[in-house]
Amino acid sequence: MQRIAGLTAVAVICVLAGCSSAVSKPSVVTSSSASAVPSLELPSPTPTPSAFPTSTYGPSSTTDAVAFASPTYGWGVGSVCTVNCTLRVATTDNGGKTWGSSVAIATLPFSINGDPFANVSVRFQGANGWISGPNLYASHDNGHAWRQALSGPILALEPYENETWAVRGCGADDTVGCLPRLMVSPADSDNWSVASPQPHFALSVAAGATPFVVIERAPRGIAFVAENIVPPPYPSGGGAVSSEGQLLFTSTNLGRSWQSLPTPCSGIQSIRSIDGVHVWILCAEPCCTGNWVKSVWTSADGGRIWSERSGTDPIAKGSIPFSGTADSLTVTTNGIGVFGGSNGVGIWRSSNSGITWDPTWTDICIEGGDQVSQIWFATPLVGWAVTSNSVDPQCASLLRTINSGLSWTALRAPF
Repeated sequence: MQRIAGLTAVAVICVLAGCSSAVSKPSVVTSSSASAVPSLELPSPTPTPSAFPTSTYGPSSTTDAVAFASPTYGWGVGSVCTVNCTLRVATTDNGGKTWGSSVAIATLPFSINGDPFANVSVRFQGANGWISGPNLYASHDNGHAWRQALSGPILALEPYENETWAVRGCGADDTVGCLPRLMVSPADSDNWSVASPQPHFALSVAAGATPFVVIERAPRGIAFVAENIVPPPYPSGGGAVSSEGQLLFTSTNLGRSWQSLPTPCSGIQSIRSIDGVHVWILCAEPCCTGNWVKSVWTSADGGRIWSERSGTDPIAKGSIPFSGTADSLTVTTNGIGVFGGSNGVGIWRSSNSGITWDPTWTDICIEGGDQVSQIWFATPLVGWAVTSNSVDPQCASLLRTINSGLSWTALRAPF
Protein backbone atom coordinates (compact mmCIF):
# COMPACT_ATOMS: atom_id res chain seq x y z
CA MET A 1 0.00 0.00 0.00
CA GLN A 2 1.24 0.93 -1.16
CA ARG A 3 2.18 0.57 -1.01
CA ILE A 4 4.34 2.31 -3.72
CA ALA A 5 6.36 3.27 -8.21
CA GLY A 6 6.89 5.06 -11.28
CA LEU A 7 8.77 5.42 -14.42
CA THR A 8 10.62 6.73 -17.75
CA ALA A 9 10.37 9.68 -19.96
CA VAL A 10 6.86 8.42 -20.65
CA ALA A 11 6.34 8.70 -16.92
CA VAL A 12 7.03 12.42 -16.91
CA ILE A 13 4.37 12.94 -19.54
CA CYS A 14 1.99 10.86 -17.47
CA VAL A 15 2.65 12.95 -14.37
CA LEU A 16 1.25 15.90 -16.29
CA ALA A 17 -1.58 13.94 -17.86
CA GLY A 18 -2.68 12.04 -14.76
CA CYS A 19 -1.66 8.51 -15.85
CA SER A 20 -2.01 6.20 -12.89
CA SER A 21 0.95 3.92 -13.51
CA ALA A 22 3.62 6.46 -14.29
CA VAL A 23 6.12 7.63 -11.72
CA SER A 24 4.77 6.00 -8.61
CA LYS A 25 1.11 6.57 -9.37
CA PRO A 26 1.37 10.32 -9.96
CA SER A 27 -1.64 12.56 -9.71
CA VAL A 28 -2.54 15.91 -11.19
CA VAL A 29 -3.65 18.91 -9.18
CA THR A 30 -4.55 22.37 -10.36
CA SER A 31 -2.10 25.14 -9.70
CA SER A 32 -4.72 27.10 -7.81
CA SER A 33 -5.06 24.37 -5.21
CA ALA A 34 -1.31 24.16 -4.74
CA SER A 35 -1.01 27.85 -4.03
CA ALA A 36 -3.65 27.61 -1.36
CA VAL A 37 -1.64 25.23 0.82
CA PRO A 38 -0.32 26.91 3.99
CA SER A 39 3.30 26.18 4.82
CA LEU A 40 3.10 25.59 8.54
CA GLU A 41 5.87 23.77 10.36
CA LEU A 42 4.60 20.90 12.48
CA PRO A 43 6.35 19.45 15.55
CA SER A 44 8.70 16.52 15.17
CA PRO A 45 6.91 13.17 14.83
CA THR A 46 6.34 11.15 17.99
CA PRO A 47 6.74 7.37 18.15
CA THR A 48 4.38 5.15 16.22
CA PRO A 49 1.70 3.20 18.11
CA SER A 50 2.65 -0.04 19.79
CA ALA A 51 0.49 -3.12 19.59
CA PHE A 52 -0.80 -2.32 23.09
CA PRO A 53 -3.43 0.22 24.18
CA THR A 54 -2.03 3.72 24.06
CA SER A 55 -3.62 4.48 27.40
CA THR A 56 -0.67 2.50 28.78
CA TYR A 57 2.04 3.97 26.58
CA GLY A 58 0.74 7.47 25.91
CA PRO A 59 -0.42 9.26 22.73
CA SER A 60 1.37 8.53 19.48
CA SER A 61 1.38 9.70 15.87
CA THR A 62 2.78 8.28 12.65
CA THR A 63 3.11 9.14 8.97
CA ASP A 64 1.75 6.22 6.96
CA ALA A 65 1.70 7.26 3.28
CA VAL A 66 2.42 10.10 0.86
CA ALA A 67 1.36 10.96 -2.69
CA PHE A 68 2.93 13.67 -4.85
CA ALA A 69 1.54 15.19 -8.04
CA SER A 70 4.76 17.10 -8.75
CA PRO A 71 8.18 17.65 -7.15
CA THR A 72 6.58 20.26 -4.88
CA TYR A 73 2.90 19.49 -4.29
CA GLY A 74 1.80 16.45 -2.32
CA TRP A 75 -0.24 14.88 0.45
CA GLY A 76 0.71 13.09 3.63
CA VAL A 77 -1.56 10.68 5.48
CA GLY A 78 -1.07 9.55 9.05
CA SER A 79 -2.80 8.75 12.30
CA VAL A 80 -2.86 10.14 15.79
CA CYS A 81 -3.72 7.60 18.49
CA THR A 82 -4.76 7.81 22.12
CA VAL A 83 -7.52 5.36 23.05
CA ASN A 84 -8.82 5.68 19.47
CA CYS A 85 -6.89 6.46 16.29
CA THR A 86 -7.76 9.41 14.04
CA LEU A 87 -6.79 9.33 10.38
CA ARG A 88 -5.51 12.71 9.16
CA VAL A 89 -4.26 14.24 5.89
CA ALA A 90 -1.97 17.23 5.35
CA THR A 91 -0.60 18.96 2.24
CA THR A 92 2.71 20.48 1.20
CA ASP A 93 3.65 22.89 -1.58
CA ASN A 94 7.45 22.69 -1.18
CA GLY A 95 8.29 19.03 -1.59
CA GLY A 96 7.66 18.10 2.04
CA LYS A 97 9.96 20.63 3.69
CA THR A 98 6.93 21.99 5.57
CA TRP A 99 3.34 20.83 5.86
CA GLY A 100 -0.01 22.56 6.28
CA SER A 101 -2.42 21.92 9.10
CA SER A 102 -3.89 18.43 8.97
CA VAL A 103 -7.55 17.56 8.43
CA ALA A 104 -9.26 14.71 10.31
CA ILE A 105 -10.74 12.04 8.03
CA ALA A 106 -12.05 9.29 10.32
CA THR A 107 -11.68 7.75 13.78
CA LEU A 108 -11.53 4.04 14.59
CA PRO A 109 -10.83 2.20 17.84
CA PHE A 110 -7.44 0.69 18.53
CA SER A 111 -7.50 -2.83 17.11
CA ILE A 112 -5.87 -6.00 18.41
CA ASN A 113 -3.03 -5.29 15.97
CA GLY A 114 -2.69 -1.66 17.07
CA ASP A 115 -3.27 1.30 14.75
CA PRO A 116 -6.09 0.38 12.30
CA PHE A 117 -4.70 2.92 9.79
CA ALA A 118 -1.14 1.56 9.77
CA ASN A 119 -1.40 0.28 6.18
CA VAL A 120 -3.38 3.02 4.46
CA SER A 121 -2.54 4.38 1.01
CA VAL A 122 -3.42 7.66 -0.69
CA ARG A 123 -4.04 8.48 -4.35
CA PHE A 124 -4.97 11.78 -6.00
CA GLN A 125 -6.02 12.68 -9.53
CA GLY A 126 -7.07 16.22 -10.32
CA ALA A 127 -9.43 17.41 -7.59
CA ASN A 128 -10.24 13.82 -6.58
CA GLY A 129 -8.52 11.92 -3.79
CA TRP A 130 -8.86 8.51 -2.16
CA ILE A 131 -7.49 7.12 1.09
CA SER A 132 -7.88 3.35 1.37
CA GLY A 133 -7.25 0.75 4.03
CA PRO A 134 -9.83 -0.30 6.64
CA ASN A 135 -12.38 1.67 4.56
CA LEU A 136 -12.33 3.90 1.47
CA TYR A 137 -12.52 7.65 2.06
CA ALA A 138 -12.93 10.07 -0.86
CA SER A 139 -12.61 13.78 -1.56
CA HIS A 140 -13.64 15.62 -4.71
CA ASP A 141 -12.57 19.15 -3.76
CA ASN A 142 -8.75 18.93 -3.61
CA GLY A 143 -8.78 17.20 -0.23
CA HIS A 144 -10.71 19.79 1.78
CA ALA A 145 -13.74 17.60 2.63
CA TRP A 146 -13.80 13.81 2.99
CA ARG A 147 -16.46 11.13 3.40
CA GLN A 148 -16.49 7.34 3.67
CA ALA A 149 -17.36 6.11 0.18
CA LEU A 150 -16.99 2.33 0.65
CA SER A 151 -16.67 0.02 3.62
CA GLY A 152 -13.57 -2.10 3.79
CA PRO A 153 -11.21 -3.67 4.00
CA ILE A 154 -9.88 -2.12 0.78
CA LEU A 155 -6.98 -4.27 -0.38
CA ALA A 156 -5.78 -2.07 -3.26
CA LEU A 157 -6.83 1.09 -5.12
CA GLU A 158 -5.63 2.80 -8.30
CA PRO A 159 -7.14 5.54 -10.50
CA TYR A 160 -6.60 5.80 -14.25
CA GLU A 161 -7.96 8.58 -16.44
CA ASN A 162 -11.64 9.02 -15.46
CA GLU A 163 -12.17 5.78 -13.53
CA THR A 164 -11.01 4.39 -10.19
CA TRP A 165 -10.58 0.73 -9.26
CA ALA A 166 -10.60 -0.70 -5.76
CA VAL A 167 -10.38 -4.31 -4.57
CA ARG A 168 -12.63 -4.96 -1.61
CA GLY A 169 -11.91 -7.83 0.76
CA CYS A 170 -13.94 -9.74 3.34
CA GLY A 171 -15.58 -7.76 6.11
CA ALA A 172 -16.15 -8.88 9.68
CA ASP A 173 -19.70 -9.96 8.77
CA ASP A 174 -18.48 -12.41 6.10
CA THR A 175 -18.63 -15.35 8.46
CA VAL A 176 -17.95 -18.04 5.84
CA GLY A 177 -15.36 -16.19 3.79
CA CYS A 178 -15.81 -14.47 0.44
CA LEU A 179 -14.22 -13.61 -2.87
CA PRO A 180 -12.40 -10.30 -3.14
CA ARG A 181 -14.24 -8.03 -5.55
CA LEU A 182 -12.93 -5.48 -8.03
CA MET A 183 -15.05 -2.35 -7.62
CA VAL A 184 -15.24 0.57 -10.07
CA SER A 185 -16.36 4.19 -9.82
CA PRO A 186 -16.15 7.33 -11.94
CA ALA A 187 -13.23 9.35 -10.60
CA ASP A 188 -15.40 12.35 -9.75
CA SER A 189 -18.13 10.47 -7.83
CA ASP A 190 -18.70 7.88 -5.10
CA ASN A 191 -20.96 5.61 -7.17
CA TRP A 192 -19.14 2.32 -6.67
CA SER A 193 -20.30 -0.89 -8.33
CA VAL A 194 -18.95 -4.41 -8.83
CA ALA A 195 -16.87 -4.58 -12.01
CA SER A 196 -17.93 -6.99 -14.72
CA PRO A 197 -16.14 -9.14 -15.67
CA GLN A 198 -14.03 -9.93 -12.61
CA PRO A 199 -10.50 -11.30 -12.39
CA HIS A 200 -10.79 -14.85 -11.02
CA PHE A 201 -9.64 -14.13 -7.47
CA ALA A 202 -9.04 -16.97 -5.02
CA LEU A 203 -11.66 -17.57 -2.35
CA SER A 204 -10.94 -16.14 1.06
CA VAL A 205 -11.91 -18.98 3.37
CA ALA A 206 -11.93 -17.19 6.72
CA ALA A 207 -14.08 -14.40 8.07
CA GLY A 208 -12.37 -11.07 7.76
CA ALA A 209 -9.32 -12.53 5.98
CA THR A 210 -7.42 -10.02 3.88
CA PRO A 211 -5.43 -11.57 1.01
CA PHE A 212 -2.71 -9.30 -0.32
CA VAL A 213 -3.68 -7.73 -3.67
CA VAL A 214 -1.56 -5.55 -5.96
CA ILE A 215 -2.90 -3.37 -8.81
CA GLU A 216 -0.72 -1.74 -11.44
CA ARG A 217 -2.41 0.47 -14.03
CA ALA A 218 -0.13 1.16 -16.99
CA PRO A 219 -0.69 3.50 -19.94
CA ARG A 220 -3.07 2.70 -22.84
CA GLY A 221 -5.61 0.99 -20.59
CA ILE A 222 -3.31 -1.90 -19.64
CA ALA A 223 -3.53 -3.22 -16.08
CA PHE A 224 -2.07 -5.97 -13.91
CA VAL A 225 -3.62 -7.49 -10.78
CA ALA A 226 -1.97 -10.04 -8.50
CA GLU A 227 -3.39 -11.89 -5.52
CA ASN A 228 -0.81 -13.18 -3.11
CA ILE A 229 -1.53 -16.03 -0.70
CA VAL A 230 1.89 -15.57 0.90
CA PRO A 231 1.46 -13.04 3.72
CA PRO A 232 3.36 -9.81 2.95
CA PRO A 233 5.81 -8.52 5.54
CA TYR A 234 3.45 -6.31 7.51
CA PRO A 235 -0.26 -6.23 6.51
CA SER A 236 -2.20 -8.90 8.40
CA GLY A 237 -3.91 -11.80 6.65
CA GLY A 238 -2.92 -13.18 3.28
CA GLY A 239 -2.69 -16.84 4.21
CA ALA A 240 -6.37 -17.53 4.75
CA VAL A 241 -7.31 -18.12 1.12
CA SER A 242 -7.86 -21.21 -0.96
CA SER A 243 -4.96 -23.12 -2.46
CA GLU A 244 -4.89 -21.71 -6.01
CA GLY A 245 -1.58 -20.10 -5.08
CA GLN A 246 -0.18 -16.90 -6.49
CA LEU A 247 -2.51 -15.43 -9.12
CA LEU A 248 -1.66 -12.87 -11.81
CA PHE A 249 -4.03 -11.27 -14.31
CA THR A 250 -3.83 -8.66 -17.03
CA SER A 251 -6.32 -6.54 -18.95
CA THR A 252 -5.46 -4.63 -22.11
CA ASN A 253 -8.82 -2.87 -22.50
CA LEU A 254 -9.60 -1.01 -19.24
CA GLY A 255 -10.94 -4.11 -17.53
CA ARG A 256 -13.46 -5.16 -20.18
CA SER A 257 -11.75 -8.58 -20.26
CA TRP A 258 -9.12 -10.37 -18.16
CA GLN A 259 -6.50 -13.00 -18.95
CA SER A 260 -4.40 -15.09 -16.59
CA LEU A 261 -0.64 -14.72 -16.79
CA PRO A 262 2.06 -17.13 -15.61
CA THR A 263 3.38 -16.21 -12.19
CA PRO A 264 7.18 -16.12 -12.09
CA CYS A 265 7.36 -16.57 -8.31
CA SER A 266 5.38 -16.77 -5.09
CA GLY A 267 4.96 -13.83 -2.77
CA ILE A 268 4.49 -10.99 -5.28
CA GLN A 269 4.93 -7.76 -3.33
CA SER A 270 5.01 -5.20 -6.17
CA ILE A 271 4.28 -4.96 -9.90
CA ARG A 272 5.54 -2.01 -11.92
CA SER A 273 5.22 -1.20 -15.62
CA ILE A 274 6.03 2.03 -17.41
CA ASP A 275 4.30 1.14 -20.66
CA GLY A 276 2.28 -2.05 -20.19
CA VAL A 277 4.90 -4.04 -22.11
CA HIS A 278 7.97 -3.91 -19.88
CA VAL A 279 6.98 -5.24 -16.45
CA TRP A 280 8.93 -5.67 -13.21
CA ILE A 281 7.84 -7.94 -10.34
CA LEU A 282 9.37 -8.02 -6.85
CA CYS A 283 8.78 -11.20 -4.82
CA ALA A 284 9.55 -11.99 -1.19
CA GLU A 285 8.73 -15.06 0.90
CA PRO A 286 9.54 -15.63 4.57
CA CYS A 287 12.35 -18.09 5.11
CA CYS A 288 13.66 -18.02 8.66
CA THR A 289 14.00 -15.53 11.48
CA GLY A 290 14.48 -12.09 9.96
CA ASN A 291 15.16 -13.43 6.47
CA TRP A 292 13.13 -13.39 3.27
CA VAL A 293 13.88 -15.11 -0.05
CA LYS A 294 13.63 -12.31 -2.61
CA SER A 295 13.78 -12.05 -6.38
CA VAL A 296 13.19 -9.55 -9.17
CA TRP A 297 11.70 -10.70 -12.47
CA THR A 298 11.13 -8.75 -15.68
CA SER A 299 9.08 -9.26 -18.81
CA ALA A 300 9.37 -7.56 -22.21
CA ASP A 301 6.04 -8.84 -23.56
CA GLY A 302 3.41 -7.76 -21.05
CA GLY A 303 4.00 -10.58 -18.55
CA ARG A 304 3.75 -13.66 -20.75
CA ILE A 305 7.43 -14.62 -20.51
CA TRP A 306 9.50 -13.82 -17.41
CA SER A 307 13.23 -13.63 -16.77
CA GLU A 308 14.75 -13.69 -13.30
CA ARG A 309 17.06 -10.69 -13.00
CA SER A 310 18.31 -11.08 -9.44
CA GLY A 311 17.74 -12.95 -6.22
CA THR A 312 19.12 -13.57 -2.77
CA ASP A 313 21.93 -15.80 -4.06
CA PRO A 314 24.54 -13.12 -4.86
CA ILE A 315 26.74 -15.52 -6.82
CA ALA A 316 24.00 -16.65 -9.18
CA LYS A 317 21.53 -13.79 -9.34
CA GLY A 318 22.86 -10.45 -8.25
CA SER A 319 22.94 -8.70 -4.93
CA ILE A 320 19.55 -8.58 -3.19
CA PRO A 321 20.09 -8.88 0.58
CA PHE A 322 18.83 -12.10 2.20
CA SER A 323 17.98 -10.52 5.54
CA GLY A 324 14.85 -8.44 6.03
CA THR A 325 11.91 -7.81 3.74
CA ALA A 326 11.46 -6.18 0.35
CA ASP A 327 8.03 -4.74 -0.32
CA SER A 328 8.02 -1.30 -1.98
CA LEU A 329 9.40 -1.46 -5.52
CA THR A 330 9.53 1.61 -7.75
CA VAL A 331 10.78 1.82 -11.33
CA THR A 332 11.77 5.35 -12.34
CA THR A 333 12.95 4.63 -15.90
CA ASN A 334 13.42 1.55 -18.06
CA GLY A 335 16.62 0.52 -16.32
CA ILE A 336 16.44 2.03 -12.83
CA GLY A 337 14.59 0.42 -9.95
CA VAL A 338 14.41 1.19 -6.23
CA PHE A 339 12.98 -0.88 -3.40
CA GLY A 340 12.72 -0.62 0.36
CA GLY A 341 12.38 -3.09 3.18
CA SER A 342 12.91 -3.65 6.89
CA ASN A 343 15.20 -5.35 9.42
CA GLY A 344 18.36 -3.76 8.10
CA VAL A 345 17.33 -3.55 4.43
CA GLY A 346 16.75 0.19 4.07
CA ILE A 347 16.67 1.36 0.42
CA TRP A 348 18.37 -0.46 -2.47
CA ARG A 349 18.81 0.68 -6.08
CA SER A 350 19.56 -0.95 -9.43
CA SER A 351 20.75 0.92 -12.52
CA ASN A 352 20.99 -2.10 -14.84
CA SER A 353 17.39 -3.32 -15.10
CA GLY A 354 17.41 -5.18 -11.80
CA ILE A 355 20.48 -7.36 -12.27
CA THR A 356 22.50 -5.93 -9.38
CA TRP A 357 21.39 -3.84 -6.41
CA ASP A 358 23.32 -1.47 -4.15
CA PRO A 359 22.24 0.04 -0.80
CA THR A 360 21.66 3.81 -0.97
CA TRP A 361 20.18 4.49 2.47
CA THR A 362 20.18 2.95 5.92
CA ASP A 363 20.54 4.16 9.49
CA ILE A 364 20.50 2.85 13.04
CA CYS A 365 16.69 2.81 13.10
CA ILE A 366 16.45 0.63 10.00
CA GLU A 367 19.20 -1.61 11.33
CA GLY A 368 17.14 -1.93 14.50
CA GLY A 369 14.05 -3.19 12.64
CA ASP A 370 12.23 -0.18 11.17
CA GLN A 371 10.86 -0.54 7.65
CA VAL A 372 10.73 1.51 4.47
CA SER A 373 7.04 1.00 3.85
CA GLN A 374 6.57 3.11 0.71
CA ILE A 375 8.58 4.72 -2.08
CA TRP A 376 6.97 7.31 -4.37
CA PHE A 377 8.52 9.18 -7.30
CA ALA A 378 6.93 12.25 -8.91
CA THR A 379 9.59 12.37 -11.67
CA PRO A 380 12.43 10.01 -12.55
CA LEU A 381 14.69 12.13 -10.32
CA VAL A 382 12.53 13.33 -7.41
CA GLY A 383 11.00 10.90 -4.94
CA TRP A 384 10.12 10.22 -1.30
CA ALA A 385 10.30 7.24 1.05
CA VAL A 386 8.16 6.62 4.13
CA THR A 387 9.65 4.73 7.05
CA SER A 388 7.54 3.42 9.90
CA ASN A 389 7.31 1.33 13.08
CA SER A 390 9.78 3.61 14.79
CA VAL A 391 9.86 3.68 18.58
CA ASP A 392 12.30 6.60 18.61
CA PRO A 393 11.09 10.11 17.69
CA GLN A 394 14.61 10.88 16.44
CA CYS A 395 14.31 8.28 13.70
CA ALA A 396 13.52 9.64 10.24
CA SER A 397 10.03 8.87 9.00
CA LEU A 398 10.11 10.75 5.67
CA LEU A 399 12.99 10.89 3.18
CA ARG A 400 13.49 12.72 -0.12
CA THR A 401 15.79 12.18 -3.11
CA ILE A 402 16.51 14.49 -6.03
CA ASN A 403 18.89 12.16 -7.89
CA SER A 404 16.78 9.08 -8.65
CA GLY A 405 17.47 7.41 -5.31
CA LEU A 406 21.25 7.67 -5.27
CA SER A 407 21.07 9.60 -1.97
CA TRP A 408 18.33 10.53 0.51
CA THR A 409 17.69 13.43 2.90
CA ALA A 410 15.49 13.23 5.99
CA LEU A 411 12.52 15.63 6.11
CA ARG A 412 10.24 16.66 8.93
CA ALA A 413 7.18 14.47 8.52
CA PRO A 414 3.63 15.85 8.72
CA PHE A 415 2.70 13.66 11.72
